[in-house]
Amino acid sequence: MNMTSRLQRWAPATTGVVLWLLAGLAAGYWGLQLLGRSPEVPVPPPATAPAAPDGAAVARALGALGSSEAVPDDAAPLAAGDARHVLQGVVGDRGDGVAALIAVAGRPARPFRIGMAVDEGLVLHSVQGRTARLAPSTRSAPTVELRLPDPAP
Repeated sequence: MNMTSRLQRWAPATTGVVLWLLAGLAAGYWGLQLLGRSPEVPVPPPATAPAAPDGAAVARALGALGSSEAVPDDAAPLAAGDARHVLQGVVGDRGDGVAALIAVAGRPARPFRIGMAVDEGLVLHSVQGRTARLAPSTRSAPTVELRLPDPAP
């Protein structure tokens, strides 16, 4: 009986404290929600599309000199139709991370790794120094050789 009387005495008090605590927490939450809101600000759309990279500036940064003409006069003769491809730079490290910056048919230059298709029927076969060679496949002999002009002294 002693235990029952204690439970009967503390149960309503504990229940009241828990209910008041929950009511206070709910009121505080909703008060913060109402007071803490800032007015909605619409996000403006982007002003313009991202600018395309300047092929000439990239070529100068990668070591190409002079105009967009990339094949010097003393280069090996190229097959007909190979004026479509212009080597504008060579980037690489000592590993297999070599890439050639090639412009195809007057479009902006793009980086190509060895084995990637450069144009219809041509892949980047090899890159050595300031020279890139194109071939129908990586296993066939190169048919097009692109060179960067020699740097001025």
